[in-house]
Amino acid sequence: MRRLRLVLALAGILLLVSAWVLRIGYLSYVVYVGALVAFVAHLMSSYNLEGLSTERHCTLRQGHIGDEAVVTVAVRNTRALFLPWLVLEDYLSPGLEVVEGVLARVAVMKPHGSVGLRYRVRCARRGYHRVGPVLLESGDLFGLTRRFRSSGEAAFITVYPKILPIDRYSIPTHRPLGETTAQMQIHEDPTRIAGVREYRHGDPLRRIHWKASAKTGQLHSKIYDPSCLLGANLILDFHAASWAGDRQVERSEFAVSVAASLASHLASRGVEVGLVCNGVDAADVQEIEPFTIEAANREEARERLEARKETDRLRPIEVPIRRGGESLGLILDCLARVELSAGLPLAEMVAREYNGWPREHTVVLIVPQLGMELPREIVRLKTTGFSVLVLLIDNPVQAPRAQVTLAGLNVPMLHLQRDSDLHKIVL
Repeated sequence: MRRLRLVLALAGILLLVSAWVLRIGYLSYVVYVGALVAFVAHLMSSYNLEGLSTERHCTLRQGHIGDEAVVTVAVRNTRALFLPWLVLEDYLSPGLEVVEGVLARVAVMKPHGSVGLRYRVRCARRGYHRVGPVLLESGDLFGLTRRFRSSGEAAFITVYPKILPIDRYSIPTHRPLGETTAQMQIHEDPTRIAGVREYRHGDPLRRIHWKASAKTGQLHSKIYDPSCLLGANLILDFHAASWAGDRQVERSEFAVSVAASLASHLASRGVEVGLVCNGVDAADVQEIEPFTIEAANREEARERLEARKETDRLRPIEVPIRRGGESLGLILDCLARVELSAGLPLAEMVAREYNGWPREHTVVLIVPQLGMELPREIVRLKTTGFSVLVLLIDNPVQAPRAQVTLAGLNVPMLHLQRDSDLHKIVL
């Protein structure tokens, strides 16, 4: 746009010089009128978008696939300035589908007037979907110049992954899942009192049973029931290179559904569950602030509006292992927003992070392939005391070889290709 203006300015100067040299008066008149029109056009287009404010309302913030939301956008002119034409177009993430209404319209903006959009969208797939900001386009009365600007804040809709029913469930491991009485008294659960005994030298004050001590006249200490609460640490591989090939989207989305289904089932049984993933959080790369757009045409403006921020994050997405609905809510939030990343490969992430994982919990690897490095990290996990299960996602070509490799490591593996395969996970 700036280059075009410079060319036109040079052309005008050249014509003016030619008119003066050749003594052609009407040519000078044409140059003066053209310069005046260009100046007026520039003046009108420079300020007509500055006084516009936008309000947005979306009826949905969190939902599931298939849910619908109504979006309303109101653009108001806060100044006593007439806009001969205004194009407003709302931005919508690809994961949302318009089922009623339109995303764009052309309007005449009166002084202190307002125009708006209203439409209904359906959540077509899992994700962290952006609604807005609205793209405004206007210009001068002659149509010589155009200006673009994004206006108003964006709204975000978190669409949770599909949770598949698991009628039966048991991770094939030598350790049980759930609350179980320990055979060896390594740890004691202070919330479960099994009885009392006489006080022994060195017992802390918090162990003293004051009621029994007052009744007998001698100090007594509490005896706790030794138990341990076991569960699973879900490790989801979302490195983009691991999913390269046919049906990348379908296979990776199925993996997310598998992780969400396992987390939901474990949490419903009161079992501890956590999540570690090497993907990228969509909330870290979304452009949310309104910004002025410099573009030569509408296509460039739309590309600028769809641009995403760069991130160099190498830390994995992690939900610490814990029990109950709070953990499940955090896990589902992360799984809703996770996207494929070019960051850490799974084997490298496991090598960096496994020392911080509790060894009494089963490591469940949800992967599209084993690769060359992952078996070595599985051996490291086994030798350091972890119990490991591998869930291979829809890879019939590599499944037989992976089965043989993991059998040699004494690691169970399940090959999951469709929703009904989750019944292979037997309770």
